[in-house]
Amino acid sequence: MGCDDIKKTESDNYVILFFSVLTLVFNIYLLILKCTPIYPDKLILGLCLIITTLLVIFIPVKVISKKDGEDAPVYVKDILDISHWGYVVVVPLAILLSRSIPMIILFLNVSWFALIGRAIYKFCPLTSIAEKSTQVNLNASLVNLFFILCVLIAMIRIIIN
Repeated sequence: MGCDDIKKTESDNYVILFFSVLTLVFNIYLLILKCTPIYPDKLILGLCLIITTLLVIFIPVKVISKKDGEDAPVYVKDILDISHWGYVVVVPLAILLSRSIPMIILFLNVSWFALIGRAIYKFCPLTSIAEKSTQVNLNASLVNLFFILCVLIAMIRIIIN
C-alpha cells in the first residue's frame, strides 16, 4: 500500500467518522426530546446510540494504529464489524417501527449514506473500515436493493405522515 493509498484510506475513515459523529449527535438529540415516544423509538435509539458510540470510539483507534504503521488490534476490527451488523438490523427496524418523523429522517439519512458509500467504494464502507466481515455471501445488487427499499419505505412513511 503506497503513501497515497494510506492517506486516501485515512481520509475515507475520517469521512465515515464525521457521519458517525453527526448520527450520534442527532441520536442524542432525539433521545432527549420529550416528544419522542419511548416505545419503540427510544428503545431503538438506545440501541443505535450504543452502535454509533462504538464507531465513534473505535474508528480513531484504527486510524491511529494505521498511522503508526501497524495493523489495528483484532478486537477493534471485531467491534467495528459488530457495529456494521448492528446498523443492518437497526435501520429497517427503525424505518418500519418508529413513530416519530425525525427518527425516520435519521434512518433515511443512514440508508442514503449506506447507498452512497456503497456506490463510491463498490462495497460497504463499514466493512472496509473493519477490514473484515462476517457477512453472508450476498450479491452487491441485492444489498443495494435492501437499502433502496429502506430509503423508499422511509420516504413513503414521511410523505404519508
